[in-house]
Amino acid sequence: MADKEQPAYLGHRDRVRQRIAEFGFNNLTESDLLEYLLFFAIPRCDTYSLSRTLIKEFGNLRGVLNANLDELCEIKGIGRESALFLTSFIPVFKAYHAGKASFKAFRYFDIFESSGYGSKKRNLCCSIFRP
Repeated sequence: MADKEQPAYLGHRDRVRQRIAEFGFNNLTESDLLEYLLFFAIPRCDTYSLSRTLIKEFGNLRGVLNANLDELCEIKGIGRESALFLTSFIPVFKAYHAGKASFKAFRYFDIFESSGYGSKKRNLCCSIFRP
């Protein structure tokens, strides 16, 4: 029996992560950057198509991140947790620029970003945003 070709989507997230590790974030399109962010909110789903849908619906990455929970939840594939995740970036950016964000908070974010899928990810996310 001949070996079947693997579907193109297998290993996609690893290839995206590798590309970012090698070349950084500067060469990513807005939809590619959003897709990468969605990796952390949605463990197993086509975030490639979803990121493009969100950009189309809200105009650009800024529009997506400025959207409210209800607007985001109207998009097929975005649940309440994913919407909460996406809406958290603006408050984090504001705190960071105002100098209110501690190193400890962003250290937790680094741990959150590199963690696997599961409840630990959600707990760390919550700990970041508590005043």
